[in-house]
Amino acid sequence: MQTEFDEIQKYLDDRKREAVTIDPQTAEVTWWYAETLDPYGVHDLPPEAQQVGREYFARHPGGAIWVWFGDLPDVTSTELMERHRRELAFPAGLQEPDRQVPKE
Repeated sequence: MQTEFDEIQKYLDDRKREAVTIDPQTAEVTWWYAETLDPYGVHDLPPEAQQVGREYFARHPGGAIWVWFGDLPDVTSTELMERHRRELAFPAGLQEPDRQVPKE
């Protein structure tokens, strides 16, 4: 019989296994507000540990499992942030200013 702890651990382990298979060239990304100390929302945090912030997630195209950027390999999360910075910017969809090269 699986305990609640075992179920939560399996859920988290599944995401960590999925994380190493995500290709930053094809991954879908998004963000949503979540507990910063529990981005998957699987723990019962005490009030002093509850803090909500923007958390970033990726998945295989059309996949069912969203993986928190903190579980991705560093190189993957860095590339995803660079590739999708406009989608992930705050406020959402923030356009970068036109960059002009200064004339000498």
